[in-house]
Amino acid sequence: MIRIDTIEDLVRVLDDHPDWREAVRARLLSRELLDLPSEFSAFVAETRAFVAESKAFREEMETSVAETKAFREEMTAFVAEMKAFREEMTAFVAETKAFREEMTAFVAETTAFVAETKAFREEMTAFLAEMTTFVAETKAFKAEMHDFVAATNRQFKSIRDDLGVLKGAHARNAAERNLGLIARSMGLRRRRVLDGEQLFDLAREAGADMGDGAIESYLQADLVFEAEDDRGTTVYVALEVSYTANGRDTTRAMRNAELVARFTGSGCRAAVASLRVDDRIAELVESGRVAWYRLPRRALEAA
Repeated sequence: MIRIDTIEDLVRVLDDHPDWREAVRARLLSRELLDLPSEFSAFVAETRAFVAESKAFREEMETSVAETKAFREEMTAFVAEMKAFREEMTAFVAETKAFREEMTAFVAETTAFVAETKAFREEMTAFLAEMTTFVAETKAFKAEMHDFVAATNRQFKSIRDDLGVLKGAHARNAAERNLGLIARSMGLRRRRVLDGEQLFDLAREAGADMGDGAIESYLQADLVFEAEDDRGTTVYVALEVSYTANGRDTTRAMRNAELVARFTGSGCRAAVASLRVDDRIAELVESGRVAWYRLPRRALEAA
């Protein structure tokens, strides 16, 4: 027979008889307390699921905010590029002003939209869709502007090329008017200028290959004239004319001088006439291999 006199006796008996312990627990505890462990476990599971969903939501929001910030930085950089482009394209002020006004309106709309998205996450999807469309339109606009700039550059290059031709002709006219002074600066006295037909006849009579590229360049010489030195000896001068004499001019002048000397059997000097001379050909000028006559600026202005 089991005797229970103290609480310790009761605890020992319950430890020795688990089925008694469960019976006592059922008698002493209410149904709510008995169900509490299983309900608490369910609560913990639900809480963990809620925490996981909250973390996923937060990560989604952080990603969305990061993407929005990156997009805003891209837009800020793009606006800066557009401003720099506007400064460069001063010749097209009207079009640039219209574009700037459109960009200002867009920035205002975007700022308001961003402010609204901070309070309404549901509107973010629509915002991103609109921004995607805008980026596509902006890229298309950039492509159009790139084509526009390229076309403008081609026009400017054509204008520069045309101006180069006009300047060359302008300088050649000035050289023709100062041809006597050019000859004098070389210690010569001018006799006559050889035209293209005369140059052609000299080359053909000398048996030159008229299809040779050097001969074709020789026939397009700026000026070739006949002169005489102090002893009355015939001397020819192959003269190239430009605003700024460079290596191309000295090469043509020396090549043409060599051909004229070969065709005529007389000496021929290479010379250039220009307002300025390229530093890279200074050695040729200083050595006397090529004579340089500085065209007076006043002569060019009066041409």
